[in-house]
Amino acid sequence: MALFALAAIGSSKAAITNSFPDFQEVHALIRAHLPGVGEAELNRAALEGLLSAFAPRISLVPSNPAAVDGKNPLVSASVYASDIACLRVGCVGAGLVEATGAALRKISLTNRLGGLVLDLRYASGDDYAAAAAVADMFTSRSRPLLNWGGGMRMSQVKTNALRLPVALLVNRSTSGAAEALAGTLRQLGCGLLLGQRTAGSAVAGEDYPLQNGGQLRIATIPVQLGDGTPLPAAGLLPDILVPVAPDLEKKFYDDPFAGGLTNRPGSDVAGGTNSVPARARLNEAALVREHRAGLDRPVSAARAEGAAPEVTAPEIRDLALARAVDLLKALALVRPATP
Repeated sequence: MALFALAAIGSSKAAITNSFPDFQEVHALIRAHLPGVGEAELNRAALEGLLSAFAPRISLVPSNPAAVDGKNPLVSASVYASDIACLRVGCVGAGLVEATGAALRKISLTNRLGGLVLDLRYASGDDYAAAAAVADMFTSRSRPLLNWGGGMRMSQVKTNALRLPVALLVNRSTSGAAEALAGTLRQLGCGLLLGQRTAGSAVAGEDYPLQNGGQLRIATIPVQLGDGTPLPAAGLLPDILVPVAPDLEKKFYDDPFAGGLTNRPGSDVAGGTNSVPARARLNEAALVREHRAGLDRPVSAARAEGAAPEVTAPEIRDLALARAVDLLKALALVRPATP
């Protein structure tokens, strides 16, 4: 009995000790006894804690989400393997449709494109109207796209829809409206998702004014895809998982050719002072090409007979990007892009 009583007392004390203390009490004690901490710093720390604990359901609305410190452009463009366009989206915000169209028109002036990589890794933004508008570029029929609280947005009937095969790159930093764009394009059947699971922060809500002139967004509305299903809170799972360590992914995202003696996009692969011979690589496109030509034989046999090895584009060390380029090259061989 004594042991039981001691156990009960210990359990009671543990419950008291482990119960979360009152916020106001802790706040007052820190303010009174922690040296060197002013009221502004204390309030900022408390606010950051609240925002972190309840993210993404609450957030401060940035005054200019489309260009944070000028380092987050809407779209930047590159070309890989001579005919695969890559549009890297920095922020899904106002003007993205125009920026996307302008980038593709510029690339198309000098390249006959066989595919498009839409890189949404590290893409942010909460402009779901912009996400729906970009998705609308890829379908010629009237189809349901997105619903973020004001009813389902439909695509417009058109004759100039983009018909390129598309690969969509995503990762854990693909958030908000970028997730909605990725999910919508996949549901439209425009392309596959490659990379890693997205952030799971595609929620819409109402903005409330703050005394400092800013706004606090409280999310209460699940964003729905065209079929009415909400974007998952756990994030979108890619069709093709490309696991990679976060530090390496960011390194090769910043420079897809980092660490190798290779050229950059747009350089002359065959010659020039900065170019080096590309090594033979049997990628998806090469496999399809050999199969269609009836060359189902080992590469070593082809070399033994004096066949020249396939010369490919400079090696892309960004794993997700390389997989996407290979996939699109293979699709272009099986199903040539519509002129």
